Amino acid sequence: MVSDAGQALARQLREVVVPEFDCYCFAEMAAAAQAAGGYATDAVSKSNAYEMFLKGMEYLGDHNVPDAGRVAFCTYKFANYMMQDPAFVKYSDKSQEMVIKGILGEIDGCKIVKVPSSRLPAGAAFLIAHSEAACGPKQLEDYRIHDDPPGISGWLVEGRTIYDCFVLNEKRNALYYHGGQSVFKTLDAMTAATAAGKSTLIINGVLGASGNKWYYDLATTAAGLESITYGIAITAANWTEMKDASNNPINYVEVTASSNTVARIIETDSSGYPLAFADVILNVG
Repeated sequence: MVSDAGQALARQLREVVVPEFDCYCFAEMAAAAQAAGGYATDAVSKSNAYEMFLKGMEYLGDHNVPDAGRVAFCTYKFANYMMQDPAFVKYSDKSQEMVIKGILGEIDGCKIVKVPSSRLPAGAAFLIAHSEAACGPKQLEDYRIHDDPPGISGWLVEGRTIYDCFVLNEKRNALYYHGGQSVFKTLDAMTAATAAGKSTLIINGVLGASGNKWYYDLATTAAGLESITYGIAITAANWTEMKDASNNPINYVEVTASSNTVARIIETDSSGYPLAFADVILNVG
């Protein structure tokens, strides 16, 4: 029988996985909304928060998205702005009750869920999604607790979680994102240990469009990786392109780890503007 302490360790492991799952799903939905044209980047304040929210609701309505089933994920900062917005405060008696209690449960039939800003894309205010716009399956969630394994006095908790998020192409207009900056898509990338001192970078998928390219950068720490900014072309000389001897893009490349421990892999359009990225830890042979 596993002790209470062992169960607590398992719960802590799940608490590490859940935020990562949330971050990934929110980023995928925000990027899909942006690609479909359902987004805004206006600065939000306590004088326009309600107006910005209504614009999002209007967008969904104009694209025939049902009122029932809508959910808005917002930062605590946006929720605070909403409750200070005079236009919202005057909206109805119900809004007055929300302000007094400090609770935003539902606005215009849309359920409101406050989310830590660290789980939403950088600069996010809110994301409105219909329940049928995307799915986030967990293919595997397995945790095991070993009591007093060899070499350890106590408990060893191991776990694996395999998850993804899919936005349905025909229902991308059921998403609306409002944030202070545009959102990168997430590359499905991994690394595999190969020869001694080497690691292979692998991208699961194909390029988004003809002329797009994959690049990578290696560094000792994540802070040392080459930075990217949405809307600003990369300096190709600072990156290594993933291509074969005939200059055709390839989705895998073996690298020498040396003192490097992490890699950043990006996809750019034909003009060198970054569209998607992934940061991965090198598995070294």
